[in-house]
Amino acid sequence: MPVTTPCWYGVDDAGRLILSMSHDSHRLRHVRANPRVSLSILGDDWYSHVSVLGRAVETRSDDDLADIDALSQRYAGVDYDDRTYRGVTVFVEIDRWHTWGDPAAEAS
Repeated sequence: MPVTTPCWYGVDDAGRLILSMSHDSHRLRHVRANPRVSLSILGDDWYSHVSVLGRAVETRSDDDLADIDALSQRYAGVDYDDRTYRGVTVFVEIDRWHTWGDPAAEAS
């Protein structure tokens, strides 16, 4: 069954998506059982978006919180506040993507 949830994401130097998931989350169990991932990134409204389809190709424990801190810095400008967080970083290789509208223009 497909699962959808809002999430923070990043992109690594190899062009892979970076996602952080709690080690005991339903989302992580789902990705481990079915590595297909989709992500929609909205512009100012849903008429302007990028949709990405890919597959999880690597997971690693984020024991020192470096990955979730990097995502938190990107979104909130500070390290992740829950220092007891036990997370797993998931790397997703992008298979294909499409855009609708002009979301890149909104980012500038």
